[in-house]
Amino acid sequence: MGGIMNYFKSPIFFSRLAFSIFALFVTVAPFWILIYFVILNLVDKNAKISHLLWCWSAYLASVIIIVMIIGWVVNVKPNLFFKVMVVTGTCCAIPHVVISFINLSGIVILPLDILACYLVYWYLKGWQPYVSEPKPALKMKIKLG
Repeated sequence: MGGIMNYFKSPIFFSRLAFSIFALFVTVAPFWILIYFVILNLVDKNAKISHLLWCWSAYLASVIIIVMIIGWVVNVKPNLFFKVMVVTGTCCAIPHVVISFINLSGIVILPLDILACYLVYWYLKGWQPYVSEPKPALKMKIKLG
């Protein structure tokens, strides 16, 4: 139990939390994502299936990135479910990211895109458990004579 509480007091936890808040809220990413969803709903709805798939893939990718950020901040060890979720979110997000960079609107959420790329790597390959650093032992030298 002490190891878990040490993680929440560690600089790693606070740096992850700060970067997540920066990537989401300082770049106003939720606002731009909301604008994107509004534009999606205003697009011609004659092609029902493609429009529905496009919208739901955007919704799914947005929910998965939030879950990935929360799991990264609290240092959850990824199991098979998380890995499948990350791959699904990546497949759903790639078309939207490419289109947003083609029309130059993707530059406004670039920190979120960078964080998402790092999280995909972290979940699939690079997860490292938090290990508290041992405190150095005190050494005493006693001189005799």
